[in-house]
Amino acid sequence: MNDKKEKSYKIKVPVFTSEPILKGKDLFGGVSHVDMIQYVHKKVSAYKENIDKVSRNKRNKVQKKEIDNVNCIDCSIGDRPCVILQITAYNTNLFDGYVETDKKITLEQNNKIGSENFFVLLAPNIIGIDINNYKYQWIFLVYEDPHKETQDILSTVKLVINKILGFSTSNIKLPEILDELKRIKNIPELTLNFTAISNDENEVDVKYQTYLVGSKFRKQKEDKFENMPFNETEEVINDLSYEDDYQKRVVKVTLGKKEYRITRDSLYEAKGIIQETAEEIFNEAIGVTETELKDKIYDIDFIIEKLTPVLQNYLLS
Repeated sequence: MNDKKEKSYKIKVPVFTSEPILKGKDLFGGVSHVDMIQYVHKKVSAYKENIDKVSRNKRNKVQKKEIDNVNCIDCSIGDRPCVILQITAYNTNLFDGYVETDKKITLEQNNKIGSENFFVLLAPNIIGIDINNYKYQWIFLVYEDPHKETQDILSTVKLVINKILGFSTSNIKLPEILDELKRIKNIPELTLNFTAISNDENEVDVKYQTYLVGSKFRKQKEDKFENMPFNETEEVINDLSYEDDYQKRVVKVTLGKKEYRITRDSLYEAKGIIQETAEEIFNEAIGVTETELKDKIYDIDFIIEKLTPVLQNYLLS
């Protein structure tokens, strides 16, 4: 008898929302969940007919991510109509690398490496009961399968949400975050990530500088804290003295399944640009067995089954 326990995996499901829209009749053509779903179908259909594809160059890279196709798959979770987007996307502008099957194939610039299996569940949400004070927003559940890099999945999904559907993901105000943290009093987990980038040609031996065309130095640091009182937390968030040594800071506050991420980026300060954003992310995780990972990971019914409790938990949180 074989009692060996089957291996299992955890799949993260980041949940975030669109910016709330007041009186959305003009945008969606109605005030129901079905109207909102139909709007998504229209935007996706329009994209299918468009010859020009949405793309994004990776930061400081020649390589480009392009959205080849998007399919809408209608479903219901409880009594709420939802839609799953199945996204086909690929990387191109490849100047190096190879693929090896029965033989080695060197990649060229116009070759494409991609996947037909990026998934995000869109759940329509209508807030308020007064016809004159409705707010509309979308809840996005990103399906992070273990075969892909998390950042690649998130950036691909957000490219579709922003550029094809035309939705802005929700950024909240820093005072709103501080108000909630003040009520909590002691912050269970806080992480600071710092990044500095500089161009320092002086570090290169003088005899090689004749040939030098560029030199870049990257420095990173991470600090982790637990059970920090609110007063100290507020001081840390508002303390910008780190900018003497670093140009970018990401503050991550973890409260159970909820995460606040505050990013301040002054990498373009020479151009007078300082970017500051604050996001609220609800992080859930679902378990899959090794068999499910091999046989069901991209099955739509399986995806719906796994995402259903995540959406229900989010709506109740």
